[in-house]
Amino acid sequence: METADEKLTHINIELYSSMLEIIANKIHEGVVVTDTSGTIIWVNPAFTSITGYSASEALGHNPRILKSNYHDQSFYKNLWESIFTIGFWESEIWNRRKSGEVYPEWISIYALKDKLGVTKFFVSIFTDLTEIKAKDQQLQSYIYTDALTGLANKNHFLKDLKSMTMDVINTKGYLGVYLIDLDRFKLINSTFGYVFGDHILRLIAKRLSLNEKDRDGRHMALYRLGEDEYAILAEASSPIEIRRLGKRIIEALQEPLVSERGPIHVRASMGIAVVPADGTEEGDLLRKAEIALNEAKVSGGNRFTFYDEGFEKAYRTRLRLENALLFAIEREEFRLAFQPQVDLTSVKVFGAEVLLRWHHNGVDIPPSEFIPVAEEMGMITEIGYWTLKKCCQTLSSWSRMGLKLEKISVNVSASQCRDANFYENVLKIIAESKLDPRKVMLEITEGALMEDKEKIKGLFKRFKTSGIGIAIDDFGTGYSSLAYLKDFPINVLKIDKSFIDNLEYDERDRAIVRGIVRIGEIMDMAIIAEGVENKEQLRILQDLGVNYIQGYIFSPPLYEEEFQAFCTSHNLTLPS
Repeated sequence: METADEKLTHINIELYSSMLEIIANKIHEGVVVTDTSGTIIWVNPAFTSITGYSASEALGHNPRILKSNYHDQSFYKNLWESIFTIGFWESEIWNRRKSGEVYPEWISIYALKDKLGVTKFFVSIFTDLTEIKAKDQQLQSYIYTDALTGLANKNHFLKDLKSMTMDVINTKGYLGVYLIDLDRFKLINSTFGYVFGDHILRLIAKRLSLNEKDRDGRHMALYRLGEDEYAILAEASSPIEIRRLGKRIIEALQEPLVSERGPIHVRASMGIAVVPADGTEEGDLLRKAEIALNEAKVSGGNRFTFYDEGFEKAYRTRLRLENALLFAIEREEFRLAFQPQVDLTSVKVFGAEVLLRWHHNGVDIPPSEFIPVAEEMGMITEIGYWTLKKCCQTLSSWSRMGLKLEKISVNVSASQCRDANFYENVLKIIAESKLDPRKVMLEITEGALMEDKEKIKGLFKRFKTSGIGIAIDDFGTGYSSLAYLKDFPINVLKIDKSFIDNLEYDERDRAIVRGIVRIGEIMDMAIIAEGVENKEQLRILQDLGVNYIQGYIFSPPLYEEEFQAFCTSHNLTLPS
């Protein structure tokens, strides 16, 4: 007769057995139990769902019925060594369903031992990874594929750049890193719309793909990095081969694309970095290819450029210049220089052109270097207002001290004229300086005048109404038509220095100056010759009827105190 403890133990065993059976039959993981000879003695329903084999088809067989032949003998040798050594093994494995489909699963195999440590059974628990792998593949596709063109994207490019760089280093070969940017592609989007623009991007991808071929066993791959930017990685036997491919790519893009809207001409710029010559680190290579690309675009586009260390030095210099410009006004590094303008009739200074000077870290930086940079940075308007304000304050101060000038000329750019509040701000600065607006002359080049012709014409008419004069700087070197002279309220034409330099020797220059003087007479515009340096030039200009002179023959540009002294203590005489 069972004791109470024995009866309780028997009940617990039955309970545990029932509980384990429920768990094994309800879980989604497949379970296989084999004896020590490897014969299947039990499977759960999930095993059938995953493998396609019913229990009756599996029982009595070896798990080798699921073998995919994807793994070699060493794989299985390591598997059994782990089970026999530590009683456990788990990993990803590829098996084959009854249908023949090969699928991935994550499997854990346990050796079940008795109290004496003798293995009695093996239990395998596995999970079907097919759906997980499919989702992972979709995710990988999303991460590494460009949705518009189907090309590999920037993530894929960076991954391949790293691996292909290592490959060519190991084989002592070369790798061309090509960055391709379409020139003025925004014009296509603006003209035809983004849907058509996307169509063109796909056509370009197809065109570039024609070059994506295995060349004597060397790998080549195409990528789309951004809206209108592509990249190519191409192994090569020499830098010459990299150059040849670059030439072929640019030529391929020069052929018009055939579209429903007719032939579309697309041009591209390309920058090339070379492994190992330009480095082996992927971030550095990409940066250098971008520098070369930018140089190709700056040089006019529709070309390719190899990276050169000189480009980088220039960009570093440019970056330092930009950073310094941001704080130039705050640090009071700008100064104004005034070049006297002389009336030959009275032999007196009647005005001056204001010229901006920048002294930074003990060095004078030429306007030809920093003005274009300020334009590109969008700082020229702020600098222009500072210049005008400082100029008007100086002129007002001189006037109080008894130094009377008829005019002060200040250069303005097209960017300043596009400022919606330019007119109001100019008048406000002049008013705050308690200056007569008729003493201010705004100088603008012919090219800038034509950038937004109608708007600038209306703006200058408002300035004329307020008494502010308008001068055309570098006259004769810009816009090819003179029709604008009758439309714009122009007071002064300044003859460019290029027509003065060879005045003594070149009859054509004299004819041009003579023509400008005649235009001034007809249009009631004053003529100022700038860049006059010697007495022979001065004599010829007098003979041609030019009465207003600006140049080194009288004085270079002078700082405020120097200009004031020049005007108050210097008796001008004409060179004999």
